[in-house]
Amino acid sequence: MSLLYLLFAILGLGFLIFIHELGHYWMARRVGMRVESFGIGFGKPIFTLMHNGVKWNICWLPFGGYVKIAGMEKEDGKEPEDIPDRFSGKSPRDRIKVAIMGPMANLV
Repeated sequence: MSLLYLLFAILGLGFLIFIHELGHYWMARRVGMRVESFGIGFGKPIFTLMHNGVKWNICWLPFGGYVKIAGMEKEDGKEPEDIPDRFSGKSPRDRIKVAIMGPMANLV
């Protein structure tokens, strides 16, 4: 029975992480930032899907997640300032909205 509880706990945590990252993703798209990838978990992906220019990943360890927004790091030798629709190219208000929307999605 404790193995079943552990499985439910892992699935519940994964769901909370998904909702959190979905909040960041939704707000980033809404303010015009280009999202490159969305992932749940760490490690090697076990499932990958490309949809609307976003790479969606589900990885082996379900204890985290990420939303990769253009311009948060160097890409193909380009500096972040040279990337269109980048995170740092938006106003401080838009960047704060993206940062806060993850926790807000969990509260809702």
